[in-house]
Formats: sequence, structure tokens, C-alpha cells
Amino acid sequence: MALLLGCETVSLRPAPSEPTEPAAPVATETAAPATPPPGRVTALAVGPRSNCAILDEHELWCWGSGDDGLLGPHPGPGPVRLLTAEGLSAVSVGGASLCFVASGEVQCLGRPQAPPDLFTGYRHPGEARTAPEPVRGIDGVRAVAVGGEATCLLRDSGSVHCLGSPSAGGGPGASTRRTGAAIVQEARSLTASGAHACASTGDGSVWCWGSGHAGQLPGTEVRHSVEAVLLPGLADVRQVAAAPDGSLGCALAGRGSLTCWGAAGDVWRRRGAMLGEGLVQVPEVGEPIRRVRVGALEILTVAESGAVYRIAVTAPEQDPEGSTTTPLRARLERPRRLALPPAVDVGVGVAHRCALGTDRNVRCWGHRIGGRLGDGDSSDPRPVPAEEAVLVEFTEETAG
Repeated sequence: MALLLGCETVSLRPAPSEPTEPAAPVATETAAPATPPPGRVTALAVGPRSNCAILDEHELWCWGSGDDGLLGPHPGPGPVRLLTAEGLSAVSVGGASLCFVASGEVQCLGRPQAPPDLFTGYRHPGEARTAPEPVRGIDGVRAVAVGGEATCLLRDSGSVHCLGSPSAGGGPGASTRRTGAAIVQEARSLTASGAHACASTGDGSVWCWGSGHAGQLPGTEVRHSVEAVLLPGLADVRQVAAAPDGSLGCALAGRGSLTCWGAAGDVWRRRGAMLGEGLVQVPEVGEPIRRVRVGALEILTVAESGAVYRIAVTAPEQDPEGSTTTPLRARLERPRRLALPPAVDVGVGVAHRCALGTDRNVRCWGHRIGGRLGDGDSSDPRPVPAEEAVLVEFTEETAG
């Protein structure tokens, strides 16, 4: 069975305004221990506080914070089996809600972040729902991306439709109760962040919409757009990725090169910095990349070999009394290969990360806050390094 990697390659036209950092030797961590027997995971989604995995295309398991209904009726931390359904193909987890695709139809649960509600079916504004609610009026969906204030859907036809706040990625005609008109046609990949969304199309171009106040719409001089805006300077893009809880975005090109833009950290609270004035080339890892995932302060990539690399983004904190007219610049650190078994997908949360291995097992590392690593432990304050990543087990004892 083919692994389902969820929603989401280039020659970049010359021109990013920031200088390209020369390639440097890639640091490598100590080798990881031998892998366990093969697992059953076919798709992985990592959210800021909670994570979900699809097993054998018919079971949805989640773990981490149970606040806002993210684990349905379960308090957490799990893993808990939320439901079984035929044709489960994709799942996306946001800060307070999650959505999944089953046989081309989308259902969501959790708490809305955009008033009065995030998706159809809410009877009372702001009410957290612990049971899945269908997104009505749209079918034939193959991918979903949950952002901070909008959720976007990619249909089999290639059209992208969103619901939620029109000003933060919902697009024209969208509301918290219905999807709007198609924002992009012939889309290939899709991503959503805290206040904007992007899609790459069949011709290799990248289109984004929503907020541009933190550099999310580079090269356009647009601060905000309900309509999709073409990002100049990108070509042959096969995947786009954005930080679900931030303003950083990246595009993966056909040859495996990676270009990013936006801001790292939180520029609004003076805890972040702009990556650059426009597009910034990411230091090469030394082998072709096939997948990228983005967090507020880091980038994870999966190489063709299955190796996982981490690129930290250093965002200096601004002086609370200082001027914001000249924002500080974030720095991309050189890539570091993580001591993990070969992977096909990865995900970045807040203070934790997870990887889906070629053996169809999920491993998580970082902080155990709220049980985010999937071992039921939230008491140990020590971060778990990648070489000691927790193997997430999906058993009847934790199924709930």
C-alpha cells in the first residue's frame, strides 16, 4: 500500500535580495537504534499542541492536548482512537481544531479560532465540538489544511476552496459557515498558517492569500489580499509549506532546492524577526529534498534517501523599547542531520516534532508538554533528543 503523505518541485529565478549562504558541511547526530516491526500508519499530521495519524486508511488516532475538543470526548493525552471510517486519506491539525478527509468528504471538530465559528455545523458561536461535523456543500476533496483562522480544501479537480475568516486565508466569498468560490485552480499542494494560505499549481507557480504584514506575500508589495496573489521569483515548485502557528513559508523546487520567506517567531510580540526582504535560499543539505515542513523557528526536510534534516531559524528578540521600523533579521543555521530511521514525512509542532518512517511507524521528540510525544507522559520537563525519539504505539490499551 502506498503511503499517503497528505496535503501539500524548481529552478528559482535569480533574484532573492538576500545573499545565499554558501553550502557548509552538514552536521550529523549519532546513529539511531534499530527500528521495531513495521507499523500501520499511512498519514501523519502534527499540530501546535496535538497530533494525529491515520492507520490503514480507516482508523484516526490522535494524542497530545485534549483541550478545545482536539481529542474528541477524551481528556488526553492518548493516543486515543477518535473514529473509524472507510477511505480516510488526509488529516490536518490546527491550534484548536482538526479536520480529516474520508471518501472525499471533510469533517472537523474542535473549537473555532475565527468568530463566530470555523466550519459548518456549529450551532453556538465559539462552542467546542467533540464530535466530527461535516463541511457541507463540497465533496471530492483530497487534502485539507487547517490554519489559525481559516481551513482550506484541495479538491480532486485541483480547485482550492476555503472557509473561515476571509481576511486571514478564507478567501473571497468564504465565511465561517461555508466555503467560498475557488481561490486557485489546478493546485498541486496546499498549506495554511496563522493568517494566510498558499498553494502551488501544476505549472510550478505559487499563489498566496491572506495577511502579508510579516512578509508572507514576498515581492508583491501587498499587505493583505483576499484574492490569491502570484509570488514572483518562484518556478517549478512542487510543494509549499507554512508554519501553522507562525508566518514562515517555504517552497520546494523540482530539483530539491528550498526557498523560504516571511518571519520567524512572533514579530507582533517582539519575539521574532523577518527572514529577509523577499525570497531567501536555504542552505543545501547535500542531497535532494523530497518534502519540507515548517515551524515558527525551524524547518524540517526529508531527503530522497529518507534522511531527516533540521534547519534552525534564529530570531533575535527585539528590545521592548526599541524601534520596529527596521525589524531584526532572522538567520538560517546550517542543516543538521537527525539521528532518525529513514522517513517519508515529518511535522513540526510547538516544542515538539514527529516523523513518519518508511517502516510506517511514528516517532516524536522534543518536549513532553501535554503528552505531545505520544507516550502518555507530560511530567518530565527534559526535552527528548531525536536519537531517543519516542515510538508512538497505537494499542487497545490507549484506544479509549
